[in-house]
Amino acid sequence: MRLDPRVWVLLALSVLAAAGLLAPGLAGRAGLYVWLGVFPGMAVGRLLLPRAAGITRWTLGLALSPIVSAVAGWALLRAGFDLATGAKLVGVAGWLLFAGGEARSIGAGTDDPHAAPVTRFAWAWSLGAAAFVAVLMGLNPWSLVRSDAWTHAAIIGEIRLHGVPPTDPRFLGLHLNYVWIFQLFIAQLTAIRGQDPFVFMALLNVVTAGVMFWLVWQLAWDVWGGERAARGTLALFTFGLNAGAWLLLPLQFVYAFTGEVTGMAEVRRQLALMHPGSWDVIYLLAAPFAWMVQFWDKITLGNPLGYAFLFLLLHFVALGRLLRGGGGRWLAVAFAAGLGSVLPHSVLGIGMIPVTTGAVALGLLLRRRHPWLPRPGAVLPFWAATTAGFAAGLPYLVSIASGWREQSTGVVHHWIQPGWRMPWTLATACGVTMLFAWPGIRTAWRERRPLPAWLSIWALGVVLMQCIVHLPEGNEHKYVWVAFAVLAILGGASFLPTLERWRVRWGRVRVSLAFALVFLVPPVALLQGALRDPMRTQAPALAPRPGETRMLEWVRDSTSADDVFLEADGRDLLTVQGPRRMLVATRAGAEKAAFPESGLERRRAVSADLFGPVAHFGADADTLAGIVARVRRTTPVGTVYLLYRESDETPGDEPWRRLEAAAGGRAVKRYDADGFRVYALVLPESP
Repeated sequence: MRLDPRVWVLLALSVLAAAGLLAPGLAGRAGLYVWLGVFPGMAVGRLLLPRAAGITRWTLGLALSPIVSAVAGWALLRAGFDLATGAKLVGVAGWLLFAGGEARSIGAGTDDPHAAPVTRFAWAWSLGAAAFVAVLMGLNPWSLVRSDAWTHAAIIGEIRLHGVPPTDPRFLGLHLNYVWIFQLFIAQLTAIRGQDPFVFMALLNVVTAGVMFWLVWQLAWDVWGGERAARGTLALFTFGLNAGAWLLLPLQFVYAFTGEVTGMAEVRRQLALMHPGSWDVIYLLAAPFAWMVQFWDKITLGNPLGYAFLFLLLHFVALGRLLRGGGGRWLAVAFAAGLGSVLPHSVLGIGMIPVTTGAVALGLLLRRRHPWLPRPGAVLPFWAATTAGFAAGLPYLVSIASGWREQSTGVVHHWIQPGWRMPWTLATACGVTMLFAWPGIRTAWRERRPLPAWLSIWALGVVLMQCIVHLPEGNEHKYVWVAFAVLAILGGASFLPTLERWRVRWGRVRVSLAFALVFLVPPVALLQGALRDPMRTQAPALAPRPGETRMLEWVRDSTSADDVFLEADGRDLLTVQGPRRMLVATRAGAEKAAFPESGLERRRAVSADLFGPVAHFGADADTLAGIVARVRRTTPVGTVYLLYRESDETPGDEPWRRLEAAAGGRAVKRYDADGFRVYALVLPESP
């Protein structure tokens, strides 16, 4: 008797999931990922689309699973379960529902006639993209912890210790003014067996890459309806962002002719700032004077934005299926896409919903002259479902945005602020892709194709929004990827035919060389930079000083999760390696995470004195006592510790000696070994 393929898949996943509870290393973590990153989403996906084709079910299920697990875990936390128990319940419930659904569907057909075919080419391309992400993140340990990943790991540790909604571990007592659903999902995975979060963030990125290309494959079929166009779309989507922009690098040396320092001295200075043999090569692959945007950046970083991009693609897939008569169940998918645009990284929804609203309105107005454009009976319910999903996540969005008030942060922001940098970034990052998208746009309107024509309206809207709207810290540049993705879909049909015409006209060798320079140099340069990055041996997170590991073990074993630490110079290592909350652990200003401006100044002044002259210990202690008293009104706070590192000081300068002299019995030494000293402060009672 031959078993249905679904049975084999279920058995294989169940074995892998069981191994996740026992096996060490990467195999164990991959198995754990299945419990929360596969089963819950597949169960919900079947509820939304019970008779969908396999490609549709799997892309929907894998995209939804992290937020399904996180939202379910959040509900269980509120019901009184601890994080680990809640995560296990979510995983087991997901497995039971998934297994039951697979068992009921054995032998059943599908009602998904418009699903894209599953070809060897699509398998090879999506697996290749996932493997590329795995190589970038797996072969250099610095890739796992670099940049935003460290901050997110700190938030994950905060959630593990204190639940949700989290406070900011970098600033004692501050409500986290940032998204945290992504971090809750990773915290659930780490809670089951106590593993570190970085590998789980990398696993999510690998899955995200594979799902992303499968969604693009399906969307290309919905838009163009042919395999060659779908193949061209995958290729342009992979290589098109910033294609050829690195060839503009000589413009960087314009300062050699216009600045205060000119000539070869300025050229040498500019060259010294370039680091092609590191992750910083991504800045060389973007055009000079443009925002750094890179296709692989957000899916090779411990960051929720790459995952959030899946919901933009799912948003368009839902519309495509509705326009092709896919049925009202796709409105539920549109709702999920709207909710997903908020929960992992809200900046996506903040842009997606207004642009979709404008595209729907303009598309309906244009129907007076072009009646073949998407009909109101499809786009209005689609818009309503998407907006309803966004609205469902709005309380969460409001809660994390509540701290961004000018009176507390001191940050004055102008939302409407046109400038030259964003148009330049769009032109250089998407210019080559636009060369292929323009014929596709013309074809869509000439041949009266509703979906690609509507997508061209949407692309116009997102470009205009980027050129006008200014987000804090220039975050509007995140929408460059969004604009590029739509243009790549529109240009996919013309990509391969255009290359073939060029090959006939100019010859295979010339076109191959030009293709390599424009499209292949960036990913190759990124690969070598990621693998060679010297931070693998230089980063403090990866190269602890002698005795530091033992000191960190003492922190974890001998201090309470409610205790607070203060280190010199805003160091944030303990937020992850402790993990412990810090009085202040950032070198950034208020604009970075809505840190209260006056609070930053007070805490930095205390830190500068306690790790410097210790000239005002009494005032420092009073300030700390006041801070702790205010925070204790809402959050438990234990002992305040000072961590001194001998390596921070010049020989002979010992601020801990000055602390002991100034504080007397109010600074109790708790740890002293290998150049590390930890003091517990006895603070005065605050009125």
